[in-house]
Amino acid sequence: MLNKVKGTADKPITVDGAFNTLTGAARVRANEAAAVSPGLYRMRIKDPGEAMVWRFFMLFDGKQQRMGQHSKRECAPMKKPEELKPFEWTLLNRTDLYFRLPDGQTPETVRVEIPRIYNGVGVAGESEHIIVRNLIVKHVWNDGYNIHHASKNIAFENVAAIGCGDDSVSAHENCTISVKNLVAIGNGTGVCHGGTAEADHENMYIADSDSRDFFVLNRRNSFRNIAVEASAPATSEIGDKGDAVLENLRFHSEKPGARFRTQNAGQVTAKNVELFNYAYLGDTPGITVVNDPASVKAEIARKKAELFAIFGDKLTAALAEQ
Repeated sequence: MLNKVKGTADKPITVDGAFNTLTGAARVRANEAAAVSPGLYRMRIKDPGEAMVWRFFMLFDGKQQRMGQHSKRECAPMKKPEELKPFEWTLLNRTDLYFRLPDGQTPETVRVEIPRIYNGVGVAGESEHIIVRNLIVKHVWNDGYNIHHASKNIAFENVAAIGCGDDSVSAHENCTISVKNLVAIGNGTGVCHGGTAEADHENMYIADSDSRDFFVLNRRNSFRNIAVEASAPATSEIGDKGDAVLENLRFHSEKPGARFRTQNAGQVTAKNVELFNYAYLGDTPGITVVNDPASVKAEIARKKAELFAIFGDKLTAALAEQ
């Protein structure tokens, strides 16, 4: 957490991750989980609060299991412990975590992990002029990059967020941030901001989001050169009367039924925004639903390759278990 950390415009505070991966999940230790019946285990966790339950997940041999808990859409009811199938979990009273393994398997033979760290990078307390670059954040409980209070001029460059419980990057309250060269894969939400935050984004690849691919409810945004491979069932939108500039955005969904909305936004200008297999809810000139996916897919593939090349083999390795 960077709290009340202040650089200047001439001498910003720079945090360089050297393209290392910060992992927020850790293995369940033998003394943490007890067998209550063959294959069924119980462990106690600290009450995280209701909202954090929606973001909770487990990992079984590297495979993420959310059990229908979603931070930005309706959640499934929690199962009873006796209803669990192998590699499933449930959380009762927000403190009693149950999970089931296949017959004959134990937490010693299966790598069972839970999220231990809330955010990958947190910035708060009216911090100023900070640059975070060259970092991969993976499997944190909440956001990959979380910005709060009135932190100003916070920049993220060459960063990735993988399998986070909530957003890849999320600015709140009165913060101002910029994001350049972001890869966001398998997070609860592709990108999400709120409050009176202002955010500028350039060069992003978003894929495999769990709830929403694109959900910004803050005062002002700009998005330039963005590629989205849609998978999330909830509507992507610019809302809450926020203003936005959109240039060169490509959204592709394999299945019909995806939605993008600007109806609830403030002033939106758009240029070269193309959606395939989408319903567009709004009337902003420059946003087009296309019938031929070829150009959209080609542009997304180009942007993905361009961004992956920045990370070299480090990103590929981080995605190997997802």
